[in-house]
Amino acid sequence: MKAGWMTMALAFVATFAFLFVVGTSGAGPDADTDGDGTQDNQDNCLTVANADQLDSNADGYGNVCDFDWDNNGSVGSGDFGRLVAGFGSVPGDANYNQDVDCNGDETIGSAEFGCLVSGFGAAPGPSGRSCAGTTPCPTGPVLSFTTTP
Repeated sequence: MKAGWMTMALAFVATFAFLFVVGTSGAGPDADTDGDGTQDNQDNCLTVANADQLDSNADGYGNVCDFDWDNNGSVGSGDFGRLVAGFGSVPGDANYNQDVDCNGDETIGSAEFGCLVSGFGAAPGPSGRSCAGTTPCPTGPVLSFTTTP
């Protein structure tokens, strides 16, 4: 009987601890999974902190997690071609492409090669934006107006 009581007590404590951790893990409408100051439902990159929310091609995926530079839905050889074309360039150069500048340092270089390799074969993102994958994906709140004749 004593062992059964201990088992129940431990189960209660474990359940309470689980609910406490899950209940305070940031889940909910105000969650900010990556801690960048942008709520998940508006964050254009859920897994990498990007306080500036830079999305140079306005597709709803932040540059820090959007290595699909040809916008075909996955990272592949076309994106590698864009990297090669812009490698070593900076703003003002004819071959500079801000979309390829995944770390925002205004130089297309080895960091972008690392981004491409890390995402190769995958889709861009993840993004918490409901418009992700469509262009343009507005950066602010979407306002809708209805007119009546």
